[in-house]
Amino acid sequence: MFTTIRRYHVKQPGQIDEIIRRIESGLVPIIAAQAGFQSYAAIDAGDGQEISISVYADRAAADAANRAAAAWVKDNLATVLGPADVTVGERIVAASLEEQNVKVVQQGYAAFGRGDIPGLLALLDPKVSWITPGPADLPTAGTRTGHAAVTEFFQALAAVGDIVRFEPRQFTAQGDRVIVTGDDTTRVKATGKSLEFRWTHVFTVRQGKVVAFEEYGDMSPLVAEIRSAQSRV
Repeated sequence: MFTTIRRYHVKQPGQIDEIIRRIESGLVPIIAAQAGFQSYAAIDAGDGQEISISVYADRAAADAANRAAAAWVKDNLATVLGPADVTVGERIVAASLEEQNVKVVQQGYAAFGRGDIPGLLALLDPKVSWITPGPADLPTAGTRTGHAAVTEFFQALAAVGDIVRFEPRQFTAQGDRVIVTGDDTTRVKATGKSLEFRWTHVFTVRQGKVVAFEEYGDMSPLVAEIRSAQSRV
């Protein structure tokens, strides 16, 4: 990732609102259309300073966008903005609230993958809401609250089946929510049959802790296996 920071001096006080309006309607569509575009933000830094920050996939994309931006500013804002002080560099460290939320969720999956349930619980709020799908006779199904109840969920999960493959595939952050889609293979202990599952997990993360979790998925094959085993007893 490459980031471009442009710092402009506004020639006359009180023009920031008009400058931002022109940028939103004229410059942003041009920059957003550039190959490799990631994001753009303009900031009123006070004291007659306007700063823009744009992020691109690589140096070539950043340079191409900078040329387009310089030409547009010259044609449309030269009367209100002084020359730009431009800095371009490779992004070495980056952090946003959404990125941090994804990291918390990924740490939880990593703990689950190595069988570290206490480590997973440490990422949960003490009053976490934990909702999993299925009918009442499915031991893992229901709404649970708090660490003790979540521990009971994982105990029930282990009693029902052995997870032989578990793969979170896509992480999408939206504000304080992280949505994860994935799939797994579980061998049902009661019958020995292996089942393939596709699932969606929705986490709500606040202040670095998971405060809510909800799973969406079709549990009917698992329920059928458990009921089949019980009917033979």
